[in-house]
Amino acid sequence: MIHPITWSQNASHPLKHKLDEDSANHAVAKRQHVSTAQGVELEPLKKPSTLKHRRDNEAEVFAPSKQARTAPPPSILQLPNELLHEIIGYVPIEGLKAFTQTSSLFKEIAAPRYFVEADFKVPRPGAFWLSVCSGDCEALLLWRRTRAFSLPENIFFHMMSATDRELLALDIFFQSLPRLGDISTSVNLSCLGASFSSRVVASLLESIKGAGCPELTYSGNPLSQLSHVSIPRNLPHPAIPSRIKSLTVRSSILFAVPVIPFTFATLFHSPLTELILTDTHMSESQWTSLLRELHFSQLRDLEVNRQCSVKTLVTFLQRHPLLEHLSIHMRGQYKKDTSNTNVRVDLPSLHFLSGPPEYVAAVSRHLETPASVRTLRVPIVDVLAGNSQLPMIFDCADLLPSLQHLIIWFPPIFQTIPISNFEFPTTECRSCAVSRLSIHCSRNSETKEGSGVLWLKAFPEIKTLDLLRGALDQGDEEIRSAFANSDTIAISIRS
Repeated sequence: MIHPITWSQNASHPLKHKLDEDSANHAVAKRQHVSTAQGVELEPLKKPSTLKHRRDNEAEVFAPSKQARTAPPPSILQLPNELLHEIIGYVPIEGLKAFTQTSSLFKEIAAPRYFVEADFKVPRPGAFWLSVCSGDCEALLLWRRTRAFSLPENIFFHMMSATDRELLALDIFFQSLPRLGDISTSVNLSCLGASFSSRVVASLLESIKGAGCPELTYSGNPLSQLSHVSIPRNLPHPAIPSRIKSLTVRSSILFAVPVIPFTFATLFHSPLTELILTDTHMSESQWTSLLRELHFSQLRDLEVNRQCSVKTLVTFLQRHPLLEHLSIHMRGQYKKDTSNTNVRVDLPSLHFLSGPPEYVAAVSRHLETPASVRTLRVPIVDVLAGNSQLPMIFDCADLLPSLQHLIIWFPPIFQTIPISNFEFPTTECRSCAVSRLSIHCSRNSETKEGSGVLWLKAFPEIKTLDLLRGALDQGDEEIRSAFANSDTIAISIRS
């Protein structure tokens, strides 16, 4: 008789362990078979969870993943551009300035709003003119860094109280321009006030020249005293050739010691076709020292102060036969030339002559071909003296036999022009045979009613009469009645 095998509940018989293990393996295999048939991959059997295991698992769930730890934090740059434009609209100007320095995207979005708040008018591409005033320099630098930047044909900088900080900003602006390639922008720089140094001006002018600008105009307050004009000897050729063709200087600061290297390097090593030197406060001897050293093979236009003696000017003109326009600025005291020089100057291309009557007459006497001059511009000097202007005008016109256009200009005197300026002297029997007469008065000068027609009969062959604001207050019919051939006169009155 075979007795069944029995063991107690707590027994550890080897056969019992073997049966338990086989039973467990069979159950696992059965589950894997069922899961595989259903298309589900079963995870490996895990060990029973303990308290420590559960704590570690919860920590893994709530801790950020490695990918999350390396990803950038949420940024405002992820917002749509339309929404960024809306946000920028609520930012004050100082915040806008900070935004433009944050990133390229914010610079392009915030810059237009910043220009509006700073009252900086950005010109359109290809614009003819850009005006930059005090306070616009930072906006100018920002505009330079935007994709919308485009150089206009002319830039006018007008600094009523210029500072070193503003001029340094302009210096940075022009230093960035050479990388743009060929530049055709003309620069007009007007610096007023006494809060800037001549060294900063020198650096700025060098940067403008280095940028390749073909035209440069500088005007500003004169120095308190211009003691001497010292011309440097053996000036080295500049590393970068100057492209300045037109140089206008209306300030004595360009002859200050820190600026002299720029001034003379430009005068001696630039292909100048136009040179204007006025308000320089140079004496007669200083003008002589300067002009005797200069020679420009392509000079077409020249303007100097009347402090420059006629002898010095005539000697200079001998070396410049291509001159077309010659102007004598009325600023300064004219000293009559008593040298009685017989120097003759042949200027066959000279067709425009301007200057105070006495000076123009003195220069005209030295012209070999005065018939080339077609236009004469006469600024009236000493208006308040009340002398008749006709005799002096005739003195000039008589020396120019082919004169066609006469321009008479009254400078601003901020009061009524004395009627005696328009009187026709009873002893005067000369006339002027020009076909076109232009009378220009500054808006700050006026004439009394009926005064202008007193001496208009001195121009019997006039065909065209141009009157600018303040010149004559008479009506067209009253003006025409002063001419014998009034039916053929074309009168143009402009305000």
